[in-house]
Order: sequence, then structure tokens, then C-alpha cells
Amino acid sequence: MKTSLLTALMAAMLAGVIFGVPICDRKAENREVRTGCLREAPISVQEQLSAKADELAKRARNAYWQGDYKLAAQCYHLVIRSGRGCGNDLYNLACCYGRLGDSKLAVKYLIRSVEAGFADTELIKRDPDFRRIKDVPQFRETVEKLAREISRKSKKNDDPSSERELAVRAPKTEAQPSVNLGGAQAAIGPSQDQ
Repeated sequence: MKTSLLTALMAAMLAGVIFGVPICDRKAENREVRTGCLREAPISVQEQLSAKADELAKRARNAYWQGDYKLAAQCYHLVIRSGRGCGNDLYNLACCYGRLGDSKLAVKYLIRSVEAGFADTELIKRDPDFRRIKDVPQFRETVEKLAREISRKSKKNDDPSSERELAVRAPKTEAQPSVNLGGAQAAIGPSQDQ
């Protein structure tokens, strides 16, 4: 019984190949391909958005280096709206507004960048991107306030008594060389937990 069913199925498939009789609905399949509505997309929507955000961030950097600060700001806004923006993207957006001379928006995004983790107070104070607005009282006051806040957070993070679970802290080992990544420290070399 199973053999005859299998034989009949193979014969039907062979007949479809020989006589051009479709076994599956090619029109529906082609329609899905044309409209982009595949049942199993090769990459997820999240991956597509992530790739688009990376592309926009690259475009923003290129526009910035070419002196098109308005386009760079627009691209950084899109990166941030995508949910992939980080403290550095917010800081770069503040820099774009600093270059454009818009102290109000520069301050707004500078504050948001620090809230998102950007913590390089020395860069904020000496960054040539803010040259046009450095004498604006609101900007100066904000930079000083942010510097105090970053310093306070840094001291709090360095104080072991402020941590809830001391067991989570890594044991002291040989000092590894590190690099500053926009306020965060990253160790160079192999990790200790290999």
C-alpha cells in the first residue's frame, strides 16, 4: 500500500515535469517574491533595521566629515529613532548642532548623551565642535553641570560600598592594558574567564 502511494506520487511529480503540469502554486510563490512577502524571510526585520541604522550612522559620519552638518544631524536623528543610537551618537548629534551654531539643540543632545552613558568631560570641554557656542551662557552652565554630574557618578562607581553585591566584582588580577572608548574602559588582550 505504501509502495503504491509512493509510486503514484512519484508518477504525478514526473508527469508534472514532463507535461508541464504544476504541482505547486507557482503564481502564489512568484507573487510573494514580487511583493517581498516571503513566508520565511532570509533575515529578520530587526536585522534589517539594525543594518539600516548602521548604514545611516556611516552616512552621518561621512556627511559630518564632508562638512554637511545638517545632513549629518538628520541621519543621527534617524539612527536614534531606530533604537540603535547610543551615547556617542547623541554626542555626535550635539556636535553637529554645535557646528551649526544651534546652542539650544546642542545642549539638549549633550544632556541626553550623558544620560545615555557618554562620560568624557575633557572632550566636552575642549571639543572644537562647540567653538561657535562655547560662550553662550546656557551652554557653559550645562557643560559645568554635566562635568559635576559625571564626576559624581564616577566617584560613586569607584566606591565599593555603593555596590549592592560585592560578590559580583571581578577578583583583582594583573593589570591589563585598556583603552578609553568614550568614557568606558575596555581591556586589551585575552579575558581572564577563558
